[in-house]
Amino acid sequence: MKKLLFALLLTTMVPLSTFAVSLSELQTNTNRYTKVFEEYDYTVYVEDNTIQSLRYAPPYYTIKCTYYIAGYSSNYIFEIPSTFNYNYNRNKNHIFSTVIKSSTSDQIDKNLVNEAMINSGMQYGLTTYKYYNLAGDYLGDANSNKTGNCEPNSAPYAVANYLFEKCYNEKFAFDFQHN
Repeated sequence: MKKLLFALLLTTMVPLSTFAVSLSELQTNTNRYTKVFEEYDYTVYVEDNTIQSLRYAPPYYTIKCTYYIAGYSSNYIFEIPSTFNYNYNRNKNHIFSTVIKSSTSDQIDKNLVNEAMINSGMQYGLTTYKYYNLAGDYLGDANSNKTGNCEPNSAPYAVANYLFEKCYNEKFAFDFQHN
């Protein structure tokens, strides 16, 4: 009986340790995790084997994946399964043609960002995410039920743009990230 209880205890612990992710794993396992965005206090990685195109119905597309945010100041890694929706009628070419018509040459960069802030053509949705410390110890789950526009210079924007390129071999939006 003790052996059976011990075996059951081990099988319930295996999934937690199997799916835990550490900062070291994100940084060194480059064939599985791709760095797509970085700021001074966090880095964003996409788990490439989770990318899945759910809808291909031009001009509408839907792609899902799991991505990670490693927050250095907070000592957390967030594992975020997300779905991204795209409206190709608001891709970078459309935004550029809209801006170029109404901008002087010195206003174009600023107006491109402003137009993408209004509607980048990319939206994200997430429900539940997991979080770990940087060493990879599982700390818990959180519910979010969050949706929104993927705004330039944000993690969702960078992830969405990366996913579209991986699935369809073209960037959906401009790369606005500053370094």
